[in-house]
Amino acid sequence: MDVNGSLSIAMPVATRLLAQLHTSFHMIAGRLFGGDLDRAIVFALFLNIHLSPADTDRPISVNSAAMSLGRPFETVRRHVGALIAQGLCRRDALGVRIASDVCSQGALIEAMDQIHDVVVRYVDDAVRAGIVTRLTAMASRRFERADGVRTAIDIALAMADQHRTLIPATTDLALVYAVLAAITDASDALPGAGPARAPRVATLARLFSIAESTVRRRVAVLSRPGCPLIRTGTGLIVAPEWVQRLDAAVRQDGRHGTLALGMGRIAAAGFPFDDPASAYLRGRPVLTFR
Repeated sequence: MDVNGSLSIAMPVATRLLAQLHTSFHMIAGRLFGGDLDRAIVFALFLNIHLSPADTDRPISVNSAAMSLGRPFETVRRHVGALIAQGLCRRDALGVRIASDVCSQGALIEAMDQIHDVVVRYVDDAVRAGIVTRLTAMASRRFERADGVRTAIDIALAMADQHRTLIPATTDLALVYAVLAAITDASDALPGAGPARAPRVATLARLFSIAESTVRRRVAVLSRPGCPLIRTGTGLIVAPEWVQRLDAAVRQDGRHGTLALGMGRIAAAGFPFDDPASAYLRGRPVLTFR
């Protein structure tokens, strides 16, 4: 690290791109749910089902949701109750599902557009970096908003599953991966890459719309000896021994599938690998840590 706080930490490009995607997804979700990332991921599970062509109006029980998320039943039940009270979900005798008019609300449409574009950036950068083959998209399909959103949710659920024994809390995982995304080497000349910098607590709080006091309290635990983060005079970094642990975690398979790029599924959804940038709805998202 230099005197200005710039640093370079080696990390395979595929893992770094996942860190950027994971951070951007939770940043957008944080804005929607006032920084409550746990509630956001519960909502995301129901939204993922709703956006599936085969399951659009399929309800699931709270117990099934808890099992799928790997979270305690009472915790998920509390969040589901809040989502119902907010009018985002509805419950009947068959279970819980997304409320019928939610996906037509302006705030959610904007958030889904942004999340879709985060996935497009992820694929675009993977193609540019040469870590994915340019597959042939299914000619009868066009990669749409729902495809991008479902891909992002699948990856977020998979990452939560793969890190369950390392970093079980949703918010803690988001904080650690945001630090990783901020400090890993940005020298590959991917679009928007700049000098890596150690983010401060206030930066992370703004990023995820979480109270600074909450982030400070969580970082105090995450930066204890043997834990993922280290506090420096210029900001937070990931402990060297944890960098490889995190990289190894994202390479495993889990109940929500593999965290390999999964480009076959994206190709089946009609992603234009010959011109990834054409899939953006609002343009390439910029992830900054200022």
